[in-house]
Formats: sequence, C-alpha cells, structure tokens
Amino acid sequence: MRSFDKVYRGILKALYEGRFLPGQRLVAPDLMREFEASRNTIREVLNRLSAVGVLSMIPNQSATVRLMSRGEIVELLEVVSALLCLATNSATRNISRDTNQMELSKAYREIEQSREDVDLGNFVEARENYYR
Repeated sequence: MRSFDKVYRGILKALYEGRFLPGQRLVAPDLMREFEASRNTIREVLNRLSAVGVLSMIPNQSATVRLMSRGEIVELLEVVSALLCLATNSATRNISRDTNQMELSKAYREIEQSREDVDLGNFVEARENYYR
C-alpha cells in the first residue's frame, strides 16, 4: 500500500473511531510520527481531505477536523439516503445476474462476522465491500 493511501485511510479510520474529533487540530509532525510518513505525504493527504470537505485548512496553520452544521448534516443524510435507494434499486434489478447474489450474501456474512471484531477497521472494510 502506498504511503499516501496508508495515511489517508489511517486518518479516516481515526475519525470514524473518534480518535480525531470535530474542531481538533491535526499537527503535521504528530501525523508524521504516527503514520511514519514524510511531510510531503502528510501535506498531500491533508490537502486532499480538505478538498473533499473533511478538514478545514487555514494558511500557515494546522489542518482542523471540519465541524458540520446541523443543516449540512441533514443535507448529507438526504444525499446518502437517495444514493442508498438508487443502489438498492440497481441491486434488485441485477441480483440474478452472474454471481451477484452469491457475492452479496458473502459480503453480508463478512459484515456480520466483523461486528464482534475488536478492530473496527475490519467492520468498516466489510461494510464498504458490502455497499460496493
């Protein structure tokens, strides 16, 4: 796995697990130590996370985990709900093609098995695979 991917996924996992909280500053030297990555890699990841709205970047300061307003959260959940409806409709139309039913059942079993796992990353990965 590339260093960029390792850091990118690591920060997202930390956010998901609550190790990084909204409003918290992410300091490059700390991230470099935690992820054993170069300053350039950290800078690239922070810029990408800022571009997708996860972080706020203020010039000459640390990146900050972005705070979302109640309205933004409602809008986000509305979009997620619409996307899940579209995905469900597509899955329903295509479930009998090829090995789709078998793959969906396998992905669901992986989610169920990972629920008890102490490594939250396994659950997140299984859930992503299921929705993919």
